[in-house]
Amino acid sequence: PGFESTLDSWLCSGCTGVHYTADKHTGSASMLAQGRSAIWAGPFQELLWGSSVREGQCYIFTAYMKVLGSDSTTYDTKATLAISFSDGSTEHTPISKAFISVSDSWKKMEGDICVPSYTKAVARV
Repeated sequence: PGFESTLDSWLCSGCTGVHYTADKHTGSASMLAQGRSAIWAGPFQELLWGSSVREGQCYIFTAYMKVLGSDSTTYDTKATLAISFSDGSTEHTPISKAFISVSDSWKKMEGDICVPSYTKAVARV
């Protein structure tokens, strides 16, 4: 789901997600990640194992990102699939990576991921 009307299905880890209508790639809004506490902080969606995400299935990921501000820093951004298991461990699988700066405007991140079968019980995705 996108950000057009609400952020209901989106959360922000280590930041505050704001429904932002002043700038967007398409549609009527975007998500602004404010007050990031670390370089890994950013938006995420929690998906349902067994219905939204299934083992043995492949998925296409696409997102557009933009850096706001006036500094010239280039950021190394990553999209990952995080699988948390009932034993408390977590596995992060890379999906996409992009270097982005203010001068890039909106930058597309995309990638494919095939979800393997796990021997441990999945708690959340």
